Amino acid sequence: GQRFPFTFPIPGSAADKTLNYAQYEPLTYSPGYSIHNRLPYAEHMNLSIQRELSQSTVLTLAYVGTQGHRLISQYDANPGSPAICNQLNAQGATPTCTSGGESVTYTLPNGSLVYGTRTNLPAPAFAGFNTVTANIANSNYNAGEITVERKAADVTFLAAYTFSKAIDNSSGFGDLVNFSNYRLSRGLSASDVTHNFVASYTWAVPFDRALSRLPKRLTQGWSISGITRLATGFPINISQSGDVSLYGTEGVDVPDLVGPVTIQNARNPGPNGPNTYFLPDAFATGPTGAFGNSNRRFFHGPGFVNTDIGASKRIPITETMAIDLRGEFFNIFNHTQFNNPDGNFSSGLFGVVTSARDPRIGQVSARFVW
Repeated sequence: GQRFPFTFPIPGSAADKTLNYAQYEPLTYSPGYSIHNRLPYAEHMNLSIQRELSQSTVLTLAYVGTQGHRLISQYDANPGSPAICNQLNAQGATPTCTSGGESVTYTLPNGSLVYGTRTNLPAPAFAGFNTVTANIANSNYNAGEITVERKAADVTFLAAYTFSKAIDNSSGFGDLVNFSNYRLSRGLSASDVTHNFVASYTWAVPFDRALSRLPKRLTQGWSISGITRLATGFPINISQSGDVSLYGTEGVDVPDLVGPVTIQNARNPGPNGPNTYFLPDAFATGPTGAFGNSNRRFFHGPGFVNTDIGASKRIPITETMAIDLRGEFFNIFNHTQFNNPDGNFSSGLFGVVTSARDPRIGQVSARFVW
């Protein structure tokens, strides 16, 4: 029959405890939103000292910090119960309760039915994995910065080095927080970069002074510019699929950390094949019916070593018209820059790099200006 429209019970009403979910069926996913949410906020701190090194060069030393509070994230509101799963198996229920069996209907020897292992009523067992959006995340960022900047007619450059650390328990809305203990999800932010050096530079090439006998139209208007970056890679997200914990929560299971992580050149082979960045023997499968002890992000992937170079020439035609010619190379030294390896312990490629960032790319362009 017609089920809509219908009126939801008021949050906190006694009717919620006896709500008949049959009027909502079929139901597979029903996310919620916490009624206790408050406005997120952040605290920003900055202290800098500048020193003039010359008339055109300035040195800056700075501290930058940010604390984020009440950040929006999600957690599983309807997890399965490993204890119920073990109890069903002890009672001889069919089928056998195992990984992924949170929403299965079990038959006991006496013929009675048990509708899964999810017990967070009033949410029904058949609703499966469900999330609640809540202000449960926080973040912490601290950085020391050194900057040298020169502004002059011939050579201009900006060189900046940052030493920083970013920690949180959720780096984005889809980054689920462990429902049992939010602190279990605390680790390096997905965007954490420990060391980051970036230099940008422009040189107005003085061909007109070195080759003064040649026509000015040929020798003037040359410039070379570039950007060089040397940086730590992003943290590797460690996980374990297969519902080893028996909670049925997506993206929260992690393996056990049983030893130090060995990092090697990603060009080398390893136990799981070629292009291995870290050896998998530092990890073991998490315990059945519980979460592993590994932090989900605690070491970094392959870093960045990249230089982009461009050369340009302006050819004046009249006082109001000119042609700009430009040639550019991205990653001019063609340095292989690997993406992060597979961090899923259940994968056959655990610790293996399967892709890289762009190789050397060149392009030329011409622009008419009037």
